[in-house]
Amino acid sequence: MILQARFRIILTFCALILFAGYYIIVDIKTDLKDFKQTTGTIIYLNKQFLNHPGGNNQQYRYISIANYPFMFEIKAGKFANSIDKLQTGDKVTLYYNDISEANNGINKTLQCIEKDKLKIFEASSMLFYVGSLLIAVSVVISFLSFILYKKGKL
Repeated sequence: MILQARFRIILTFCALILFAGYYIIVDIKTDLKDFKQTTGTIIYLNKQFLNHPGGNNQQYRYISIANYPFMFEIKAGKFANSIDKLQTGDKVTLYYNDISEANNGINKTLQCIEKDKLKIFEASSMLFYVGSLLIAVSVVISFLSFILYKKGKL
């Protein structure tokens, strides 16, 4: 009977980890309407702004639009080519988290860039990977626990 109780406790623990991972993944999937947005023409788009980024990091882009007071920093990643196709004068819509004061005049909370209703850039979140890892760990632990239970070692 003790062996069955240990197995149930492990499965309960794995279920909690699974639901935590699922919650994290679902929680980060926010709709664009949940963000502030501003539409305007691009007045600056470059790989550097003043002394940002430090070093020779080619994955960052900096964009400023006419009717927003701060520069946006973008960690472009796989969207670098799409962002590089934008030009000064293009009309875009930027979605970002509301901030009261930018760090050194740079807003680092840009979530999405749209041009003509097409997404040019969409930020990814490390929380997605954390949630996915939790789900994978819970599945692996459950599977291994089941094997050990069937062999009578748990």
